[in-house]
Amino acid sequence: MIGATAALAAAGALALSATAVSAVPLHPQGTDGQQIVLNHPAVQSGYAKIHGWNQTDEYGNRHKVDKKVQLKSNANYTKLSAWWWVGPVTIEWFFNGSYAGTTDDCNVTMNQGDAHEFQCAYHQ
Repeated sequence: MIGATAALAAAGALALSATAVSAVPLHPQGTDGQQIVLNHPAVQSGYAKIHGWNQTDEYGNRHKVDKKVQLKSNANYTKLSAWWWVGPVTIEWFFNGSYAGTTDDCNVTMNQGDAHEFQCAYHQ
């Protein structure tokens, strides 16, 4: 477990050296959209405000969603469990009590089959 933690920390440091923070799909959900993981700097406290569209409901409708998500403290990723996104997604980042920027060029495709097909990045 310690080796896995060290590997995760090294991967996080490498990702931060590229000065980008991204949201990438966790796994495909066909026409229901994607669950995403937010990758971010390891901060003591932080949150993300996410604005976008959720999955299709039982009537075939999608709904605009605004959600505030607490970022995991001292970690470099946060999973958005039970929230599925489709189409344009905007992420406002807040690190240690301060506004850190906005990612507004994300587009979650309906039939995401490959985790490398879309990526949302926070640029410093």
